[in-house]
Amino acid sequence: MRVLWVSGVPGVGKTSIGMALARRLDAVFIDIPEYVGRTGIASGYDPSTRSLLVEPSKLARKLGETFREGRRYVLSSHIVVDLHIRGTRCIVLRLHPLRLYRRLLRRRYPKSKIAENLEAEFLGVCYLEAVQALGPRRVSQLDVTGLTPAKAVSRCI
Repeated sequence: MRVLWVSGVPGVGKTSIGMALARRLDAVFIDIPEYVGRTGIASGYDPSTRSLLVEPSKLARKLGETFREGRRYVLSSHIVVDLHIRGTRCIVLRLHPLRLYRRLLRRRYPKSKIAENLEAEFLGVCYLEAVQALGPRRVSQLDVTGLTPAKAVSRCI
């Protein structure tokens, strides 16, 4: 079994690129925010960020129950947890902050959430958290500015 996390701040293209990667790798795609809601493992809801909250250990345990031996998985989320599965990797998608700003505006994100996500992108928060979870050898970054999902996938493989 192999697991590939696709991470990054909201708006960088995790879902689009993650789905394209899953198709290319003949893998199961799991959008973690949707999965958390569907499986009922959320520990709460944060109205300021309009997102479900989940404990990493609970997420890891539930994913472990979901996974099947011999399958490949592409997981899309801004958070990354260590699933203790050999061969797990993470690609953190990065996007030019001006492009990210425009995308978040189009999605009608509140100004406070746009500012928070731009700051996280500037500081590389998703990359740092992925490295903390998996270690530096299992995490890489990809600048997707100006790339279609297909071109991004080609650069990942």
